[in-house]
Parts: sequence; C-alpha cells; structure tokens
Amino acid sequence: WATVHQVDLRPGFDEDVVWRQVVDGVAAAAGLSDPDRRTLRYAATELLNNACDHSQGSQVVVCIDPGEVFRLRIADDGIGAFPNVRRTFDLADDFAAIAWLDAGRQTTDPTRHSGQGLFFTSRAVSRFVVTSGTASWIVDNRVADRTVRSTGPVDGTIVDLELDPGRLPPLRSVFDAHTDPETLAFDRTTIHVRLAEVGREFVSRSEAKRIAAQIEAFTVAVIDFAGVASVGQGFVDELFRVLPGARPDLELVPINADEAVLFMVQRGLPRGGRG
Repeated sequence: WATVHQVDLRPGFDEDVVWRQVVDGVAAAAGLSDPDRRTLRYAATELLNNACDHSQGSQVVVCIDPGEVFRLRIADDGIGAFPNVRRTFDLADDFAAIAWLDAGRQTTDPTRHSGQGLFFTSRAVSRFVVTSGTASWIVDNRVADRTVRSTGPVDGTIVDLELDPGRLPPLRSVFDAHTDPETLAFDRTTIHVRLAEVGREFVSRSEAKRIAAQIEAFTVAVIDFAGVASVGQGFVDELFRVLPGARPDLELVPINADEAVLFMVQRGLPRGGRG
C-alpha cells in the first residue's frame, strides 16, 4: 500500500474529517475526476461511519494505493460485520448474513442507519470485497458477478474497494436504479439467489422464506437466478405464489434464469402472471 493511516475510533470521530485529511488529497493527486471522487467520498465515508457506529472496535486502518486502478482498504478491529448481522437477525451463518446485507435496508442499528451504505457502495465501485468472520462477499461490477467464499477466521472487518477511473457509473444513476422516481423512496432491490446458500440448487420452502424475509421492506424485487442450476416446486411456489398472495403490493421480476429454472418459475406463477 502506498499510504497507510491508523485512526482511533474515539468519541468525536468524524468520517468526513478522515476523508479530507487522509483520502481526498491522494485522490486529487491521482487525477481522479470530480464524479469519481464523489463516488469515492460516498463509499469511504459510509464505510468509516459503519466502522464507528457498528464495529465496537477501537481503531480503523485506512490503506490507499492510487494507480491505474485506485484501491482503498478500510479495516477495523471490531466484532465483525457478518457475525454482528448474523447474531442480530438470528441467521444460520455468515453466508446468510451476506445475502441479508446484499438485499439492502438491513441494519443492526435502525435508529441511526437506513441499511443503504453497503448496498449502494457495492454497486457504485468497480470491485467490492468484504471479509469478516469466516466469509468474503465479492462483488465484481466489471463482469457483473457476485460470489461468496469461505475464509479462515478474520478478526474485525476488512473492506477492499477498487475504482477504475473514468469507468464508474454516475453515483446518481446507482441511486436512481433502486428508488421510486416519484417518491424517491428506496423501494426496490435485486436479490441474487446464489448468495442465499452455498450451492446451486434451491428446492425448499425454507430457502424461499429466507429470500422473502430479505425483501420485506421493498415493493419491487428483481430475482436474479444467475448461477442457479435448478429450483424445486416448493421453492417456486413459496416465492412466486404464496408471497405475492400475502403481499399484493409486491412486484417480483425474475431474470437470468436458464431454461430449466425458467420452466419451473413459469410453471409456478399464478395464471395471470405467466408470459
């Protein structure tokens, strides 16, 4: 890393001060455009604020490596993002915590946070990796891929960002893709089914119910089946018939389903919802 700074998470910690004193000067010297610096500022301050408010740690380390790809790492010595989410929402493991966070609007401190920070950061940068507990959550927007990996036990939380200068989407467009154009409410999400379990087959109603819980706060949910090899009748029935029956305001949009998955989804849709 070209630059490494250690900052105490003590009372009075201000993420915007850390941005100005530690990150922004390096970004400016690296020649990042104003739009790219806005994205970097949003991501850095969200991550720093999360470390301050959620980690229960004492220090955060900020590492920067400017170059053809601008790299930023923010690591804290706290309790770990995934273990914290897992315990708060009584989830089975760190992979379930990742799926929960990927859906958005999930936070361990709803009085102070909306649960939007990691959601939008993961979609705004070129590559986004969070490592915590026993898992890594990897979002590679260069190739539109999301995955999870097992890791050795990790103390605290490590977030690595990569930004490709001049090739980032406008930050406004990232927000607009998930907000109602009239009310500006954050009311739509994308559920990446593959993140819900470690595997490629989804057959049970309980798996569908876990996904249903992730989209409880939304009115539009894109259900992305990329990387999913098969789904069972119980899974499809629970997600595409039972859930909309209980939530008539909810719009479900399945995408990236292969022929086998698409057949099961269309077979399970109510007659009025079949194409």
